[in-house]
Amino acid sequence: MVGSYQAGLEALGSALQKFSKGRKAGRSVGFPRFRCKGRSHEAVIFQRPRVLDSRHVCLDARRLGPLRTKESMRKLTRLLAADPHARVMRSTVQRTNGGWVISFTVERSPKRRQARRPQAAVGVDVGLSRLAVLSTGHMAANGRPLHAALRTLRCLQRQLDRQRRANNPGNYHPDGRSKAGQRDWAKSRRMLGTEARIARVHKRVADLRLEQAHALTTALVREFGVIGVETLAVKNMLRNRRLSRHIADVGWGTILAQLAYKMSWSECEHVQDRDLNAALNLVRMASAHAQAEGVSSYVARTGRFATANARGGQVSLVEHDQHSPRRPVEADRRPWKREGLSGPSQHGNALANAA
Repeated sequence: MVGSYQAGLEALGSALQKFSKGRKAGRSVGFPRFRCKGRSHEAVIFQRPRVLDSRHVCLDARRLGPLRTKESMRKLTRLLAADPHARVMRSTVQRTNGGWVISFTVERSPKRRQARRPQAAVGVDVGLSRLAVLSTGHMAANGRPLHAALRTLRCLQRQLDRQRRANNPGNYHPDGRSKAGQRDWAKSRRMLGTEARIARVHKRVADLRLEQAHALTTALVREFGVIGVETLAVKNMLRNRRLSRHIADVGWGTILAQLAYKMSWSECEHVQDRDLNAALNLVRMASAHAQAEGVSSYVARTGRFATANARGGQVSLVEHDQHSPRRPVEADRRPWKREGLSGPSQHGNALANAA
């Protein structure tokens, strides 16, 4: 089939591009391997499918004929009828959880949506205990779908392991040792059923995570014209073994990606480096305090003289001649102990006089 060849060539091209990019970035990546039937994601591409109505689609008239979908395609048919530039470019059929799912790639006119408050701005801080905290004070709850399903997954995994070991000689070596790799298991019908149940639980977890991300990002785009969010290196943060599961459960990368393409519908695509933004905030705050106090220089520091910032941390703007980060040398400490000089102000004055 033409679609099968096209899917193989596209997968090969994508694998080679990722391989070359990984090598250029200095990562240790292996050369792409052939897919093995039954051990990889099963998917096939069909070029130029025809949507007949809200329930029937024709992928390949010569071999398959019209196929009836389980879910209605009414939204797609309405789009094709209302937009003269809309057309279905391709379709991808893939196997998920024992069933087949078809998705369409549609070319259409650019979306033009305007927020209810185009001039309003909001800051979004994503977190773990809460999905997001807005600068307006609103807090979006984190459903934690994986955490809620962990008990069910543990029970099913234990059940699968018992089925593997019980009355199944194909899962043991001749010397009596059990085969460790799942690829070498001889699977019974009960094992296949348990694996299908585990796959359905994981699918539900992924759907719930995607749904809460869509609900948050759609509400933000429809309400505010300017959205400020911190970019995160999620792949690097997942290396933390204590927090990796919680970070993956909240789906930060999905939220940021959805905000990026949904904000493009409103023609609002301004990106600013977070470190540069922090430096600009500091210089504005330092200038305001310097003008108010009538001094020439201020230094932002942490400590007991600090004040709480927006995130609850400690930030203060103190005079440079009062607090210095430089520690005194050993020769300077002894006279202070004999004379009873202690405290940050006297220490700073001594350093200023010595300078």
